[in-house]
Amino acid sequence: MNEVYAEANAPLVVRETATGQPVGRVEVMTAGDVRATVNELRGWSAEWAGLSGRERVRWLFRYRDWLLDNESDLATVLQQETGKPWAE
Repeated sequence: MNEVYAEANAPLVVRETATGQPVGRVEVMTAGDVRATVNELRGWSAEWAGLSGRERVRWLFRYRDWLLDNESDLATVLQQETGKPWAE
C-alpha cells in the first residue's frame, strides 16, 4: 500500500500504483474547509427535499447518463489508482 503524506496547503499527488506516475491531484482541505463544504451541501438538502419524486428521478437519470458517458475515463482512473486489473 502506498503511504501518502501531504504538506500543509499543498495538493496531494495521486500516483499510479504500478508505475508511480502521477494520475491526478487532490486539494488538501483543512478541518474548517471540510466544515464549510458540509454546511454548504446541507443547504442544498432543503432544495432537494422540495423536489417532487419525478424531479428527483430526472436528476438521478442525468447523473446516471453522466456516469455512462464518462464510464471509460472513470474506469481508467480507478484502475490506475488501485492497480487492479480491468476485470475487477
